[in-house]
Amino acid sequence: MFCTTKDEEEKFHFLSTVFDNHIVSAIQIYVDGTVKFETPDDFLNAILKLTDGEHRVTVKAWDDVGPFSMTKILQAQGPCINMTDRTVRICAPHEGAVITGTSGVVRIVATAETNLRFSSTQIYVDGELKFHTTVRHIDTKLLLLSGTHRVTVKGWDSRGPFSSTVMATTC
Repeated sequence: MFCTTKDEEEKFHFLSTVFDNHIVSAIQIYVDGTVKFETPDDFLNAILKLTDGEHRVTVKAWDDVGPFSMTKILQAQGPCINMTDRTVRICAPHEGAVITGTSGVVRIVATAETNLRFSSTQIYVDGELKFHTTVRHIDTKLLLLSGTHRVTVKGWDSRGPFSSTVMATTC
């Protein structure tokens, strides 16, 4: 079994150990079929940065009985870049996303872009203002009740508002 956590820079921290009395000769981390980390220890403690997108991650170990492994699908997201004037790019959640296992906590990442004087970015969930800031890039977490939600991120500049909307479901 292995556990992972990730920080705001999309670095994944992998932790794993064996639960029997067999001596492990090696543990490897495979990302999309390629070895990215190896240790001869029986305790895995590694930090890896994954590129944007979905990745198949397998942790495989060997002991005197033979090999054993576990695979998980992990989602990594890099910086939310927007270069189109007077638009908002929502990088997370994606349109139609189904978010499970987070107790309703949803990470919202978006960037508002304008060539005019910028004043604020706002997040609306189902039409209700939930978050606002004076910076163009947001990376925050909101608690959403179970169900399908309309998430709108709105930027404001000297000409007024501009926005993007995605639908996401929390379970």
